[in-house]
Amino acid sequence: MSKWFGSKLSSRDRVLCALEHEEPDRVPVFFGTSGVTSMLVPAYERLKAFLGVRHEPRYISQAFQYARIDDEVMERFHSDGRPLLPGPAPSVHRRDISRDEFVDEWGVHWRRAPGSLYFEIVVNPLRNHTLGSLEEYPWPELAHPSRFTGLREEAHLINQAGYAVVAMTGASLFEQVQMLRGMDIWLMDMVENQDFAEALLNKVHALMLAACDAVIAAAGDLIDVILIGDDLGTQTAPIVSPQLYRRMLKPYHASLIANAKAKTKARVFFHSDGNIYPLLGDLV
Repeated sequence: MSKWFGSKLSSRDRVLCALEHEEPDRVPVFFGTSGVTSMLVPAYERLKAFLGVRHEPRYISQAFQYARIDDEVMERFHSDGRPLLPGPAPSVHRRDISRDEFVDEWGVHWRRAPGSLYFEIVVNPLRNHTLGSLEEYPWPELAHPSRFTGLREEAHLINQAGYAVVAMTGASLFEQVQMLRGMDIWLMDMVENQDFAEALLNKVHALMLAACDAVIAAAGDLIDVILIGDDLGTQTAPIVSPQLYRRMLKPYHASLIANAKAKTKARVFFHSDGNIYPLLGDLV
């Protein structure tokens, strides 16, 4: 008989029960536990106004306009998890230019056109770089200790409140190299400039792996779900062929996932947009 049978389940129990492929008392809800379970800021601000919630807007991602959902709103909609989000990474690049324009910690320059909802990239900082110049680039300090101050205490509070702790790592390798290089150039790199592509992947993977390790070091024993991901699909098919994915990208995803599984008891939540059906066998 299931250990959950007949028990009054907390939100965390409900999530763990479902993750163990058993039937909980209801379907677990993840709302606000990550960017991909959040809302866009304009829509969320309208929801807050309807609910009478009066807090300044907060972002999980300014570029993608993912809102940081307030605790009372997550409670109102019965979310069974809570996000564990490291702080901003120190960077020589990061600056706000205006309300509609900024440079992120990687040096990617974003701008929002008048009347537009989304920010678009206007400068890919590594677009004209060569293999020899990669190490000279001022990379963000993803594993800087300041990002993880208080993270364990926050995870403990979430755990004690009975919610699943969902750790956001920022590990999204394929997307990040596209932003740095430009999607058109990057896709050609993967075929025609593979030495550069592998060097860039190695560098970004090392930075993201170090950030994952820092999250785990801070609160690994309290984390229930750890978020890693990449948008690998279009509406109809993977962005790259399964063969190219297996050769160029899968080893890095496998490394990030294996590292999380080796160092925590957490389940890995791997997010991807699009139709990636041909890649499911590689990811499961």
